[in-house]
Amino acid sequence: MRGITATCLGELTYPLKQKRPDLLLGNADSMKRGRAVYPEDSVMSWFWCGLNSGKADVREHFLEFIRWYCSRYDFDGRELDYYRHPLFFRISE
Repeated sequence: MRGITATCLGELTYPLKQKRPDLLLGNADSMKRGRAVYPEDSVMSWFWCGLNSGKADVREHFLEFIRWYCSRYDFDGRELDYYRHPLFFRISE
């Protein structure tokens, strides 16, 4: 759900990202030009298309997914991995 690689290299394919580009970490210009908006060595050149967890709608979206997942499967635990893609908020926030 938080995957950034496929969408940052091409077009946005995740439905929430398509419907609500205002929830992305990047700015309006990055929606037009992609990662070229940012310097090549900038972390934002890779994370512009990630979802901004600073937005209540993004947090609710993921909470809804977790509820859906937990209601359908019998499991002992679930790990929420926030280590691999550490940018969940806009750098300025």
